Amino acid sequence: MLVAAPVAVSAGPVCDYANGTWVRAEGYAAQYTGKSCSYAGKTRNCEKNGQTSFDYRNYKWVPGQPECALSRFDAAAFLSLLRGKVVAMAGDSMINNFFEALRCLVSAATPAPDWEGTFPGASSKYEGFEVPKYGSKFIRIQDPFLVDSKPEGQSDSSSATWTINLDKPSPQWAPLLKSADVLVFAHGHWFDNAPASKRLLYRKGQPVQADQFEAARLSLITVADYITKSSYKGQVFYLTYSPRHYSSAFKTKGMGCAKATAPFTLSEGEYAMGKSKEAPYLTAQKAALKPYPIVQVLDIFRMALLRPDAHVGPWDGKAGNGDDCSHWCEPGMPDIWADLLFNELRSGGGGGGAGGAGGGEVVPQAKSGSSSTNSKSKPKSSSSSSSSSSSSSSSSSSSSSSSASKKVSSSKSPPPPPPSPPPKSSSPASSNSSSTKGDKGLKKTKSSAHAVTRTKSSAVSVKTRESTGVKSGDSKGLKTSKQSSKSGKGSRGSKGSKGTKQSSRSSSKKR
Repeated sequence: MLVAAPVAVSAGPVCDYANGTWVRAEGYAAQYTGKSCSYAGKTRNCEKNGQTSFDYRNYKWVPGQPECALSRFDAAAFLSLLRGKVVAMAGDSMINNFFEALRCLVSAATPAPDWEGTFPGASSKYEGFEVPKYGSKFIRIQDPFLVDSKPEGQSDSSSATWTINLDKPSPQWAPLLKSADVLVFAHGHWFDNAPASKRLLYRKGQPVQADQFEAARLSLITVADYITKSSYKGQVFYLTYSPRHYSSAFKTKGMGCAKATAPFTLSEGEYAMGKSKEAPYLTAQKAALKPYPIVQVLDIFRMALLRPDAHVGPWDGKAGNGDDCSHWCEPGMPDIWADLLFNELRSGGGGGGAGGAGGGEVVPQAKSGSSSTNSKSKPKSSSSSSSSSSSSSSSSSSSSSSSASKKVSSSKSPPPPPPSPPPKSSSPASSNSSSTKGDKGLKKTKSSAHAVTRTKSSAVSVKTRESTGVKSGDSKGLKTSKQSSKSGKGSRGSKGSKGTKQSSRSSSKKR
């Protein structure tokens, strides 16, 4: 029986990786290519689907804190940290995007063949890959809401009608608390991918009204609360909402992913932050996790918002299907997420907790002009000599590259018994669910206000203020009804993702 154990870590500075700038670094996000890695997603392998310009791979993310240089992903060091461990990644298609890129990065250094199997207490089979040399397993779970949910009829796509029990953890990932050493979650897009009439929300067996932001907040509270009360001893990471770049969202031409060829400039980044209708997701997610320090936040919202050029766009391999401005090319943006995960694991999650890994301001930089970047970091001891050597070499290379670069934009106790698989009918689950914050009620999340202030260096500092009514435990204004009356935005936030084999769900392909 597999028993989760803490990941070996080293001491280091507490770093805010959410705040920083995109710096040009030739070939940085190109440790593999779309042609060299067969594991890249079919609809996210832009190179294989005909793309010929790969300039979006030539940028690295440089945190604003000089002592917090973000070391480039090192497969040997990463796998040394996870020797003999099980990593479970659950969520929507952004988790698929991340999982595929991570596998490509790992397989570029050592074989990472397919793996399929079960774990103690789990009724479903899981799919993923293993790394025989290190005895590690990585599994992917298609679980877009992260809570107990079931589609009506045979379709389980993002556009189907779903019954969602916001206060019950999903039976897809919950059993893995007995076996997984590292958990990585992401969600949000599926709350926004169909009209509210197709998202039938329940709490304690009763229908409730909540907009997409509040629904995301309540579901995330359920996840964090369940893990905390389970006395889980492994590490938990949450990847924040990944913003989309459809031109209509910005109400101006040329700012969608179809025409973008570089990161946003100073003025574009300023405009995008002010116009983004998805920023309330970030506010809601961080508010939900604030009382739960066990969850370490990988805040990717701001860095991703500045990169319209790195989306799949028309290169999804589906003729006449329009531009995919939700998902990201592989290699590309997801490789930077791997950098974040690697650095957090190595430092013991120095940015841990909802407020740690990215609560600062966005400081996009102007495209014109050159400046050197101080990318020195405090020395960190590694968990093994090979890890130390690899990381040192990588950091040195990254530092020299960035200094000449141009800035363009800113022993575990068993957990409680997991929930039973969802019933086949669309009626809500019984009310004897695990308790969560905010049982007395909920407020609808309002859109965040955004303040833009200029710093003395003429860079723009963009701060997102927390929106009213998304504080954890907020309990005013609970409404009941047969279904939610809000209308969500149509999107492609779940396009092309492929689910795991699950005994309780349809075997049809996820979108």
